[in-house]
Amino acid sequence: MSEKKQTVWYISDEKAFAERLNKNPMAFVGEDNYGARTLEQLSLLIRSGLSEKSKVCDVGCGNLNLGRVLIPYLDKGNYCGIEPMGWLIKDGFDRFFGGEQILNAKSPKFSDTIDYNLEIFGMKFDFIVAMSVFSHAPLRDIKKCFESAKNVLTDNGLFFFTFVNLNEDEEYYSDEWIYPGIYNYHDATILNLAKEAGVDFGMVNLFSNDQQWA
Repeated sequence: MSEKKQTVWYISDEKAFAERLNKNPMAFVGEDNYGARTLEQLSLLIRSGLSEKSKVCDVGCGNLNLGRVLIPYLDKGNYCGIEPMGWLIKDGFDRFFGGEQILNAKSPKFSDTIDYNLEIFGMKFDFIVAMSVFSHAPLRDIKKCFESAKNVLTDNGLFFFTFVNLNEDEEYYSDEWIYPGIYNYHDATILNLAKEAGVDFGMVNLFSNDQQWA
């Protein structure tokens, strides 16, 4: 591919854009369909064999869209979240648990790594989930995440993620994280990255707003 500037979408609501930049947690993570996205991720995991003993890594866990249901459900220490913006995690505990008391009971682990190092927790995962992460990430970061996921997944582990697949004739890319802009990638591009990282890739028959599950 020749290097070109990525085509970026921006939300049209200027007030909402300002709220995101002013650290309004729910606006920052996308308030619309928040609950539906929680159920969407949980449904995928349950249909794939989730149990209390499962170990789950939530990449881009934000203010605990998925963590709010997994932390109470999973056995102690089995939920791990990656989120560079710690204020989002604090909002999740305050909003959904009334504070951080549940930390003692369930011992979830968190990391603010920005280099997709899933090995930082020192454990193997049955499930990894990255919703609405690759829609903002450059290809080199997606490849890093695949490579790290390969090293921490159990033999039968699954990595669920979303990406924006517009099926446009021409694909654009850059090396920068963009937000609230959106990258779009062909499924063949994601497939090639997965192959290079040594992981299997398949589409999931589920579409979330503008994003495809894989």
